[in-house]
Amino acid sequence: MNFLFNLSGANTPVIKEYDIAADTKVFAGEVVGLSDGTIVKADDADAIIGVCAEDHKGEKDEFNARANGTKIRVNIAPDAVYSAKAPVYTASTGSTATTLVTVSSGLNVSIKSGKAILVRKAAGSTNTDKIGSARKISAVAISGATATITLEKGAAPCAGDEYVIIPEIGGKLQLEQNGKGVCFYNSATDVQFVCVCYDQKTQCVGVKLATTIFA
Repeated sequence: MNFLFNLSGANTPVIKEYDIAADTKVFAGEVVGLSDGTIVKADDADAIIGVCAEDHKGEKDEFNARANGTKIRVNIAPDAVYSAKAPVYTASTGSTATTLVTVSSGLNVSIKSGKAILVRKAAGSTNTDKIGSARKISAVAISGATATITLEKGAAPCAGDEYVIIPEIGGKLQLEQNGKGVCFYNSATDVQFVCVCYDQKTQCVGVKLATTIFA
């Protein structure tokens, strides 16, 4: 995740230095928290504090003396908005003029709004929608490993076509397993974000941590 701006109107992050165990591995752009006053990965934390502003490899690095040091810089601005790649889903067979069939990983039946934006077409795709076409989402149904996303009427997605799925502004997202990205559902985390904006050119969402120590 990369810092974009503060909802408070400030143009710079708020970087502070905190204790970290020498062997802890966390990286710039990764959400982190505190456990017993020490920086840890978000899902190991008692509370979320912010986003790493530097790499901490947890091992010796001849080019970076801080790589296994006991201090790390973190952006703790409670109103900071970060850029993260929006989730991309590939259409499966069975999609129709009003549905996008895809894998269910990272999706949730609680999604009642948002948009699906066509970003790539498979070779030989018969999809007549233009790249960049956005269609409103009204529901998501999940059956095992398959999700069916209900869309406003348009061209039928062809197997292999790719869509960026974005929430409505103010919608909730969760931390992806890699600690840097976002998804709609991850059962292994309680870390949540609020969608603030979306950049169709870069296919990124602007998100704010829903809860931090200083919020």
